[in-house]
Amino acid sequence: MHETSCEDCPAFKNSIFSSLSSKQLQFLQLNKITKKYRPGETIFARGSIPEHIYCTKFGITKITLPLDKGVKYIIELATPSFAFCLPPVTSKKPNDLDATAQSLVILCEIKNSAFITLLETDHQFNVRTIKHLAAVILKYQHRILSLLNRSAAERVAEALIELLSIDLDLKWSRKDIAQYANTTVESVIRILGAFEQRGLIKKKGRNIVILDQDGLSRECKIFCVTS
Repeated sequence: MHETSCEDCPAFKNSIFSSLSSKQLQFLQLNKITKKYRPGETIFARGSIPEHIYCTKFGITKITLPLDKGVKYIIELATPSFAFCLPPVTSKKPNDLDATAQSLVILCEIKNSAFITLLETDHQFNVRTIKHLAAVILKYQHRILSLLNRSAAERVAEALIELLSIDLDLKWSRKDIAQYANTTVESVIRILGAFEQRGLIKKKGRNIVILDQDGLSRECKIFCVTS
């Protein structure tokens, strides 16, 4: 793909790289490539050796933890400006997760060595990266606690709120919802039917419309602020 400068990227301002100097951005430009992935295309697989840091320029990447019998659990949905694959690069260990394009995705793929150089030579960038990782870890902890402490219905309610807040137009499948809620597709179908009967949602083919945001929030016992 045609390489655009970091400053011209619409996701740049909210990324961990926005604090870099012009000279550092030139260095970054020489050590990255931009790649496009079609929906469903694998970006990296569990067990692969990480070669890049990925920064999302456009689209949504589904990051999953493979479980037994081919089941996958959605850990993160990487949206524009989100950087991922940081822990495997810094620890030099194989990937524990899979990454798949959920929509059309455009990623900037930054060489490991260049990223490590920036960490070692720029204190502000180092701190910014640590804050990013801390926020990611806190979110993962929340996800784990959700699995441990919530019923399937509560987890499906949370999945609906989270997935539809990310992209209303993207057709999230029942399988996507099941992977996010760590339950079966059959349970998702049953729970969605119950939510529709109670007036919380409306199903339109594959699409789902939330009719009662507050009611659905109470269902998953979280406080949600709608924009």
